[in-house]
Amino acid sequence: MLDGQDLDPYTVLGLTQGCSAEEVRDAYHKKSKKHHPDQGGDAWAFKIVVRAYEALNQILERERAAALSRVVADTGRIRPGVQDKGVDPARIVHVEMVWMRYEVGDLLAMLGDRTENRNLSGSLNIMWPGEDFASRAESLPNADKILRALNAAFDEIRIKTKPTGARSQIEDGRFDASIGYANGQTAWEAFKLFHVGLKARGLGVKQWTRDVTIPRDHAE
Repeated sequence: MLDGQDLDPYTVLGLTQGCSAEEVRDAYHKKSKKHHPDQGGDAWAFKIVVRAYEALNQILERERAAALSRVVADTGRIRPGVQDKGVDPARIVHVEMVWMRYEVGDLLAMLGDRTENRNLSGSLNIMWPGEDFASRAESLPNADKILRALNAAFDEIRIKTKPTGARSQIEDGRFDASIGYANGQTAWEAFKLFHVGLKARGLGVKQWTRDVTIPRDHAE
């Protein structure tokens, strides 16, 4: 689903499930040239092509992470983070930050590696409402207004930062989104911007971080 509409990103780009990153990129280049407003195309169609490309990149990133998780157990290390106080629990947005890192074998390896070389990725998984309200999301006070605010805040970080992929959807009144970055530090900077955007719209956050370590044997 793209922009709340029942549009399949595979169909938009003329691809099938199981396609490679190269196929996604090639299809995007072909479609974007056809629909780009500067080339006489339709602005709405071009926007849908861009969103489809972003959605498929996020799917491929998740598939890669899932493939790694089949050979590498999730460490399960969860660290509590930012939690806004004094905000109506129904207006709290849940944000899971996932840092996926290479394993450091020993101190010498750690000293010899640049930090960014040991980071595979960082991503934000965004959910509203929390589990306590999920079953009655559509009936929560000002639900439509909150969803519009979430869309606006998410679009803001998608445009102002440089994600490797992003996707969002609203289903049964619930907001579900994820956005990926090249490393954890970039993801953290994006979270801070997102937090500011939420607070400006009268929303709060409950944030935590999950660390996933990938042994060097499985890094390639």
